[in-house]
Amino acid sequence: MADKRIPPDREIVTRFVEQLRAAGFPDLQIDAWPEDDHPGQSVVEAIAGSLAIEHTSVDTLPEQRRIGDRYVL
Repeated sequence: MADKRIPPDREIVTRFVEQLRAAGFPDLQIDAWPEDDHPGQSVVEAIAGSLAIEHTSVDTLPEQRRIGDRYVL
């Protein structure tokens, strides 16, 4: 059986929720991954308690993601 990798955005959201737990929200947990229920649609990454969490990257240079793709393994 192949090892299923966690998508990078999902790992970031998971770590963000872990930081929120450590910062005073000890009961916070991810309740849903709307992308799993609505593939191909524009939905938030996760629902955690009363929070809707969206991970968005912002290019600081023109075409940064396209240029950087050649370095991603």
